[in-house]
Amino acid sequence: MKRQATQREKTLRAFRVYVELMDTAAWLRSWMRGPLESFNLTPQGFRLLILLCENGPMRMMEISRQMRFQRQNLDVIVRRLEERGWIRRVFVDLPAAEDERKGSRTRGVKTPKRRWGVGVIELTPEGEGFVGRVFPNHAKVVKALMRALHGREQQTLVEICRKLRAGAILKFMSEIAHLDEWEMASRPVVEEGHGRADDARSQLLRAPVEDYEDDAPGEVISEADRERLPGIVAKVRRYTIFKDARNVDWDKPFDEKRWAGNVVEMLIRVGDERERKMVERWRQRMSSGEIVEMLKEEMGGEEGRS
Repeated sequence: MKRQATQREKTLRAFRVYVELMDTAAWLRSWMRGPLESFNLTPQGFRLLILLCENGPMRMMEISRQMRFQRQNLDVIVRRLEERGWIRRVFVDLPAAEDERKGSRTRGVKTPKRRWGVGVIELTPEGEGFVGRVFPNHAKVVKALMRALHGREQQTLVEICRKLRAGAILKFMSEIAHLDEWEMASRPVVEEGHGRADDARSQLLRAPVEDYEDDAPGEVISEADRERLPGIVAKVRRYTIFKDARNVDWDKPFDEKRWAGNVVEMLIRVGDERERKMVERWRQRMSSGEIVEMLKEEMGGEEGRS
């Protein structure tokens, strides 16, 4: 069983994920920038066009929130697209409720309803036509890049990105207020003013990250999952999954890791909704090989590969 991660390793793991996200985002932008530059269009401008195409007219504040853009920067993008004739600003009148005055002399007197003007951004017919011409080719390139992930991985990536953006404020505040062990070790060096390049802070990124267990406390498999394990094993026997998983790659030399991955994929396909979710949880905490070893142990060491 893998060991629990230390605070230093958790910090390095989180930073490694951050670096991978930044590098992947830059890699995607580099791929997609070329086709858009042929139309003298930035990725942010194209994102705004797609946003308006999906949602219809939108207020500037809502666009700024969804695109994570400051209002001043968004004004620049909107102005450029307006000059191209692809979008336009319009004002929509919104009715306001009657206002009851609070003064002593006018208490209970209601003022007439007033209408408020709100500025929104919408696509022009030319903008709709442009998106209709450009989007299919743009989406084709995206689809080709995403072929590196199968459908389930793409959906999982979407859910992970949304979860990351949603955040967890309580965990965030707890982590920010927590003093890591490497911070405590480096404090005397900083306070004494030695400024050595090999103090605990400078050594943080040089420390190797070993293989370790997930953060989740307790057992990798819950007690409820263990109760359902015999049912999973029964389906492995019924559908001869161990044997059929090898037949998937009959024309290739046998590879233990690839075979284990096939076993898990087939197990997800034949299971019901609850079993699929359970196996997905296992795959997030264990490798496919470890899942197979657990199944074989439950089967009494039966190989089932012949």
